[in-house]
This record gives sequence, C-alpha cells and structure tokens, in this order.
Amino acid sequence: MEKNKEAPRQTFFDRVDRAVLKTSRWISYIVGGAILVIMLLALLNIIVTKLFKFSIPSATEWITYLNILAVFPAVAFVQLDRGHTRVDLFDRSFPPVVMKIIEVFSDFLGAGICGFMSWRAFVLFQDHISRGTMSSSSALTKGAFPLWPFSLALSVFCAIWLLTFLWSVVRVFSKKVSSPVLPEKGSDTMGGDGK
Repeated sequence: MEKNKEAPRQTFFDRVDRAVLKTSRWISYIVGGAILVIMLLALLNIIVTKLFKFSIPSATEWITYLNILAVFPAVAFVQLDRGHTRVDLFDRSFPPVVMKIIEVFSDFLGAGICGFMSWRAFVLFQDHISRGTMSSSSALTKGAFPLWPFSLALSVFCAIWLLTFLWSVVRVFSKKVSSPVLPEKGSDTMGGDGK
C-alpha cells in the first residue's frame, strides 16, 4: 500500500504571501480594463470626428486621466516580481548579503517615495473635493467631469504600492525570497515550484 503523502503545511507567511500575490494580480486587471476603455474611446472619437465632424466632449481628458488606472494598479504586481529593479549585472557583482542590504534599502526608499506620493495625492483629492474641481478644458461644457476620483485612485494605488514595498522587505528575510510572482513553467499554482 502506498502511503498518502500530505501536502506541506502552509505557514502564516505562505498564506499571507499568496493572498498578497493574488490581490496584486487581481488589482492589476484594472489595467487591462483601463487600456481597453482608452483604446475604444480613442477609436470611437476618431470615427465620430471623421464621419460626423465633431468629437466626443472631453475624450482627450478622459484618455489622459484613465492613464492613472492604466499604470498605477500594475506597479504593485511588478514590484512583487522585482521586475523593475532587478539588474543582472548587480546579481553577479556582489555577495548575497550585500544584495540583501541593497534590496532592503531600495525597498525602504521605494516605500518612502510611494508614501509621499500617496499622501500628496490624498491632499490633492481633498482639494478637489473642497473646490469641486472639474476637468480643465471643458469645465463649462457638458463633458466636464470631477477630478477627485482620479486623485483618490492615485492615492490608493500608491498606498498599495507602498505596502508591496514593505512586503518585499518581509520576503527578502523569509525563505521564500526567490519565489516568483508568476508561475514557473510546469507549475500549476501561482508562486509554486511545480512539485
């Protein structure tokens, strides 16, 4: 008889890491939706302009502000994969202890910058609410829209990015530091090793 092998017990870190990765991945899907809306709005605006000789009110501004949703949700996911900071030259140049110090320093520096950006975007959000700020070039037209949702989104996504920087520090000191965000070839789970 074959003994039934038990799956390795997940630690608290494993569960939190998996939840952080899944949440970051889910949030990054906002990027796909924003890019789709940007493309459709641009295409529709071009078609309407060419066929009917008028443009969709505030289409250019919508496209501009939707870029906030097309960029910032995905950076947290990229941060967890260290996709924007990994440089192979550095990986080979320094001993592992020095690399950990560099990673932790860059993570804390990134967290500080993201914290500052989140705070300033929240101050801007409060200013937009108190003043009732509308989109600039069309403030007196039917196409005007409030800017506070975009400054709030920027603040929230920068705060999420800050948290992923801090979680990256935790990952550096855990045994899972090298676990990828994206599944490896042959892996059936996110961050798994396919075993």
